[in-house]
Amino acid sequence: MFALFLAAAPPEAKAEPKEDLGRQKVSVTALGASGVGLASGPPKTQVMRSPAMLLFDVGFFHPEHQWLEFSPSVMFEFERGQLFGLGFRLRAFTSLGRLRLYALGGLEGFVAPRKLLGVRLGAGVALPLHPRFWIVTELGPTVYFAGNDLRERSTFTKLDAGVGFRVNF
Repeated sequence: MFALFLAAAPPEAKAEPKEDLGRQKVSVTALGASGVGLASGPPKTQVMRSPAMLLFDVGFFHPEHQWLEFSPSVMFEFERGQLFGLGFRLRAFTSLGRLRLYALGGLEGFVAPRKLLGVRLGAGVALPLHPRFWIVTELGPTVYFAGNDLRERSTFTKLDAGVGFRVNF
């Protein structure tokens, strides 16, 4: 519901000059994340700490709608065994004063050596230190529903929080 609110929010009208997002075409984001994992399935649900991971993505702004960004990403999980993953995310931005808020949604999958496929939803906050450099934090669940790393008739849900930085070009 929060993601729909942010995506549907019209651009804010202010008398003061706005930042020219039209010049931004590409962004690079790097995050470190961890959290809580829930493995559901018969006979009970297990709760554990989610393995730490690094996420790197390259965001491409929509040419007509500068509040919308498409971000392919790579992920490296390095605690539970070294896993390599790929992801595709959409971010919808809005502003709250100096802060940039965004909703995100996408598809994530670990491809080597084990396989997992899931859906990611979340929200983030970015604090611009400079028009090009931002500090970001994200929070949200990922539900993995397919893959050879899951028990039969089960899902794995991660609620991760990440902190990192973003560079806009």
